[in-house]
Amino acid sequence: MTVCGIVKQSGGYIWAYRELGKGSTFKVYLPRVDGPTEEPVEEHAHPVTKRGAETILLVEDEEAVRQLIQTVLAEHGYDV
Repeated sequence: MTVCGIVKQSGGYIWAYRELGKGSTFKVYLPRVDGPTEEPVEEHAHPVTKRGAETILLVEDEEAVRQLIQTVLAEHGYDV
């Protein structure tokens, strides 16, 4: 239903067809845009990663899982 709402809000419609043993076909029709479109916003080449500064008490029964989580958290600046 979310897709239907978005398509209808945009002024379009959906055509659905089902054939037993062959599956379903959905066609989405949206209105054409005749004017200029917005230029895409340029994203940073390297996304900024937040670094942790807190201490985390890690409790995990499985040793392999515990070591993996500890490694990942330490790489992100946390004291584990």
